[in-house]
Amino acid sequence: MRLPLLVAVLALGVSPLEAQDVPRFGEMIEVRRAQAEVVVTDSKGSPVAGLQPSDFLLFEAGQPVEITNFSEVRDDRIITPTGTATRGADSSAAPERRIVIIIDNDSIPTIERNQVLDSARKLVASFGKSDLVMIATWNRGMKLAVPFTNDQAVLADAIDVLAKQSSSAALEEMSRKVTNSRIQSELSTALLLRSSIADAYTKAISHARASAEEVRNRQENKVAGLRSMIATLSGTSGRKAVVFLGRSLPQHPALETFLYADEVFRPHLPTLRGHLEGTRISQVPLHEELARYANASDVAFYPIFVGEVDSSSAENQQRSSQQIEFADFTNSASSMQMLAEMTGGAALHATNNYDRAFAMVRRDLSSYYSIAWKPLGEPGAESRVEVRMKNLDLQVRFRSTHREKSFEEQTGERVIANLFHTPEGMRSAASLVTGTPKRQRRGRYSIPIQVRIPLDAVTLLPDDQGLSGEFCVWVVVANDRFDQSELSTQCQPVSVADPATAPLRAHWTYDLDLLVRQGANIVSIGVQDRATGEISYARTTVKAGG
Repeated sequence: MRLPLLVAVLALGVSPLEAQDVPRFGEMIEVRRAQAEVVVTDSKGSPVAGLQPSDFLLFEAGQPVEITNFSEVRDDRIITPTGTATRGADSSAAPERRIVIIIDNDSIPTIERNQVLDSARKLVASFGKSDLVMIATWNRGMKLAVPFTNDQAVLADAIDVLAKQSSSAALEEMSRKVTNSRIQSELSTALLLRSSIADAYTKAISHARASAEEVRNRQENKVAGLRSMIATLSGTSGRKAVVFLGRSLPQHPALETFLYADEVFRPHLPTLRGHLEGTRISQVPLHEELARYANASDVAFYPIFVGEVDSSSAENQQRSSQQIEFADFTNSASSMQMLAEMTGGAALHATNNYDRAFAMVRRDLSSYYSIAWKPLGEPGAESRVEVRMKNLDLQVRFRSTHREKSFEEQTGERVIANLFHTPEGMRSAASLVTGTPKRQRRGRYSIPIQVRIPLDAVTLLPDDQGLSGEFCVWVVVANDRFDQSELSTQCQPVSVADPATAPLRAHWTYDLDLLVRQGANIVSIGVQDRATGEISYARTTVKAGG
């Protein structure tokens, strides 16, 4: 969900430079490189170690490309192609890992959810000091349980808190039962009144359509929430993964309801169209776009279907036949499988062995190959990627698309990532000073914020007016439910006519006004020097209202 965000430039304090050396500039050289993590396993699913670049065949857009950089990560160590291992203190030589664990409280019953949380504790406990884990829940909206941290005690406590919360999966089931009852009622009424069965079936299909529209809206919001989680990883480096725990991500919303209508009316009508109607409503393009967005951010998906297919219970028998129950399962399992395959991750379903599922995730993040190449396509264009093994007995998983992001995209993603943690290498020269929130209409608050930018963070070059430069300010706001504003960008030219005689100050100032909701809001700022492209970041939390 997007928060309303108003960014208005109220004033710009321009202060001159003290006497100092003229900034030195170098030539900017564009170096283009694409990189992907590749997991190679044998026929038993065990990782294969010791491979060389010559064991791989790499293709972009169907054309063979040369592997320019190659390394192996084996048991949290970086292995060079010659077989030499490098290990720093605390295994710091291995790329850091950033993992987001998302629990779908809308679809998992409480007992099953707590079973998978027990296994999640073991995954969290297996990570090192250089690894960062974030935990969030989906309950008609994304809510942050714990931000990125390597503190295992904090993560364990967060899982304990989640285990005590109730799941809302029963509401989803109740909504489906209500729709099925209406479908059954249409047939019962027609038989009782001896009215047209065909007309009753048409009304039943309309109930299924209404249910499908409701489910589609909820699923679109869920996908938007998943995308926001990927955005928190986009501006960071290292091995990145999203572990999604749930059982509802359907390709065709409410398909099982259309099938139920067919089953109810099958003894009375020769021709039925529920299956056809249900498959026309497709969210496959939405899920594919999500996978492509993850690929552009180097994020692998690891969906775990929580719960087994079980049609033996009285509740399931009342709701639908075994065929419909299986169709319901495959409807979501297929989407999860597609997300995993497109992003180079792995999906696990039709089992309740969650220890095995998390062990697979841990293994994938600890043993893989990193390959790089010079991309063939133009910057910003998406292209297909394929990795093949010369040894056909080996299995390989990789992200299937590549898109080279623009500098502006990368900058915006780093500003978004800065909402919840400051990635390594980010410069924090800018600072923020917040004013007193003022209540506006409809429960909104305006908050004045002053961005203070060190003088040397903005390059000034001589021109006819004296010295001139320009900087851009990037702003994004979010709350703990992951409601996030649009990323706003404004650029501001500055000039100093006579630096030798103008009054001196310690920094440039840039004032803006934010319109936010009541509660705690995180503000992330990026300031870019247009002459050099260098960016500094700042973050603060402001509380509006009681």
